[in-house]
Amino acid sequence: MSGYSVIVLGTGAAGLRAALDLKQAGLEVLVVSKGAAEASGATPSALFSYCTGNPSDPVNSVERFREDVLRSGITANDPLMVDFFCRDGYARLQDLARMGMPWTRDEKGELDQASLPGHSVSRAFHVGWRTGKALSNTLLQACLKAGIRFVQYQMAVDFLINKDRIEGLVMLDWLQGEASVWKCDVLILATGGAPAIYRLHTNPPGQTGDGMAMVLRAGGELVDMEFMQMYPTVLVFPPAVYGKEFPTGRLLAAGARLLNRSGEDFFKRWETGPVGQATRDKLARAIAREITAGGGTDAGGVYIDARNVSLIREQERYVKFLQDLGVDPVRAPQHVAPGAHFSLGGVKVDPPVSCAGIAGVFAAGEVVGGVHGANRLAGNALTETQVFGALAGQGAIEYLRRIPSGNGIIKGVHGASDKARPPARGESALLDSLCAAQARSSGKAIEEMQSALRNIVQEYGWMVRTGPSLENGLAQLKSLRQTFLKQLALPPRSGVWHPELLKAVELANMLDAAQALFTSALSRTESRGAHFRDDYPEKKKEFDGHNFLVRGYGEKMTVYRLDRERNERRQAWP
Repeated sequence: MSGYSVIVLGTGAAGLRAALDLKQAGLEVLVVSKGAAEASGATPSALFSYCTGNPSDPVNSVERFREDVLRSGITANDPLMVDFFCRDGYARLQDLARMGMPWTRDEKGELDQASLPGHSVSRAFHVGWRTGKALSNTLLQACLKAGIRFVQYQMAVDFLINKDRIEGLVMLDWLQGEASVWKCDVLILATGGAPAIYRLHTNPPGQTGDGMAMVLRAGGELVDMEFMQMYPTVLVFPPAVYGKEFPTGRLLAAGARLLNRSGEDFFKRWETGPVGQATRDKLARAIAREITAGGGTDAGGVYIDARNVSLIREQERYVKFLQDLGVDPVRAPQHVAPGAHFSLGGVKVDPPVSCAGIAGVFAAGEVVGGVHGANRLAGNALTETQVFGALAGQGAIEYLRRIPSGNGIIKGVHGASDKARPPARGESALLDSLCAAQARSSGKAIEEMQSALRNIVQEYGWMVRTGPSLENGLAQLKSLRQTFLKQLALPPRSGVWHPELLKAVELANMLDAAQALFTSALSRTESRGAHFRDDYPEKKKEFDGHNFLVRGYGEKMTVYRLDRERNERRQAWP
């Protein structure tokens, strides 16, 4: 099988896990990142933890875990995806232990299991408050030990498709400013989510919906794009900590308080039940509604007061990190607001990992929709990367056994294969538009347009939505797309270092991801989980088991409503 070319896009935990399985099967694998390999992807930013059921634990059973995940998703999950997720979670945790993942253990030497809101039992396995970094480091070291090849600073622009099957990628070396076509027989798509389309988000800046947008342009589908999980408590002041998570799940359960500008507890004004047991969707919704109703601070948030909670003092490393940036949660309440944290929607797959409509593409991690439904339980993101990363690798291996011949092994220091060539005009409309932008002597700067997009999404597609606000945002996105296509001016290629090219491709992807979010949110005329419509504030039974699918991009984007039980779809937008 070593005669096939396999490309993994993304160096987060999902892509690295898939690469390991492919390499162990004897395949030549190339792992590609648009930035530095060790810094690309959102995995290192995950603080705490890896949640899973245990087949041998009658209390934390796989079935109980499944029930919790389905309950949290409010009928929007794909049950088949949930089955795979819950079935394999503990086995993948054991794989990581064998690789050297330094799981925290209790006084008996057993893996420590913390409790988190929304989970009916304690099942949060962790490495203190650095679980994401530990996971990323463990997998990266395993990949390097296995001899897997990495190529950095290469941006995938578009898929090359022939008869609904992947044939290659249009790639951009944004350091050199050069584009080329790389042939491949299999693509592992692990490019992460799209939280960075918002101004306030917790992710690295490169989480711009790249894989989602490429799938749309290649004829695939997205699902559940209206569901963008907001982390409830993201620091908004001072500027040095803007966008940093303030991890309150366990703090609220231990007695921390959420207060409005007048120092009043407000949670029960908007939601029922104890604040310390509230899931992320309920917390974020309550905070956003309080801010919208005028109870926010001058910094645009509410206060989180953890001064009297001993747990905050135990997190010495995290507290020191914040103190170095000018805030001290041990001594003063902090300004927080809901910020985009995790894309619950994404690429639609034929379970568990085959990209619907595009043969040879296997997707894993946050780029995929369908696992979590309308809300993701805390601690389930890292588990998703390992379960579906491994399944993507296995799916690719099985696919390669079925196809008659391959494109050859990827070769070359910089990642170009032995059959690499310059892209022809028309192979990527996006690349053609960038060439046109380089030819303009004057026009709009890419930084200005990126900022405009994030402001639009933050203003009109945040936590509290209405039909008119979504329509307004959609109209502004349409105008911005035209500005991008007709007025973007890029400097001509000269020397090394062309970050404006990277930003231009990212902006094109952000436009597609944002449009998919807005059109899906318009189509779902109810409130459910992470999606809250102030003009339709209640959940509607008629939407139970229904998902919204997105096809096409730009003027050709269409949204369909899928009834999963009947396997029927009908057009919902426009």
